[in-house]
Amino acid sequence: MRFPHLLRSPPSSPPASLSQLSFAEVMQLVQEGKEVPGVTKPDVQPSNQSPTPSQMQRVQKPTIKLIVLTLPWHLV
Repeated sequence: MRFPHLLRSPPSSPPASLSQLSFAEVMQLVQEGKEVPGVTKPDVQPSNQSPTPSQMQRVQKPTIKLIVLTLPWHLV
């Protein structure tokens, strides 16, 4: 299974106030920059490291394959 952490239940049940908020109320809180009750903020910090190079070969887009296949043999 690729993402087992997504199947775990939350550590505690959501507060009653969270279940009573409508989508519009949540959106209003977000737009006003206020905290939404029951939502946790992950502590994510940039690593400032260089990205790791890809281990896989790039897959050509279908249009590029089509162009290569339709070009005259002397242009390939």
